[in-house]
Amino acid sequence: MSPPEVNVHRKSLLRQAKEWDTQANAMGGISLKAGSSVWTGTSGLFAPAVDAYNKDCREVSTLCGEGKEEMTRISDALVGSHKNYDDIEQEILGMIKGIGH
Repeated sequence: MSPPEVNVHRKSLLRQAKEWDTQANAMGGISLKAGSSVWTGTSGLFAPAVDAYNKDCREVSTLCGEGKEEMTRISDALVGSHKNYDDIEQEILGMIKGIGH
């Protein structure tokens, strides 16, 4: 039994990588914005509410930062796949050119 044929649209890999990269940058911006939204002034009577707000800001910032990192990894993996497919194709073309010479 022969292996199934694989049809990969390499340009689509790069388009997807760009989209993941764009979203990663947006997520990074949200992370920075959330991290800089922490209240640093005096809160007096509202201290419990401000503490909860600050905790949430830090959590959102952390989670968005982690999301940015993962999205960047996905983008990098897609670019790497594109390169691998190109490298393999070039290797196969080189072998084909060598046949019969």
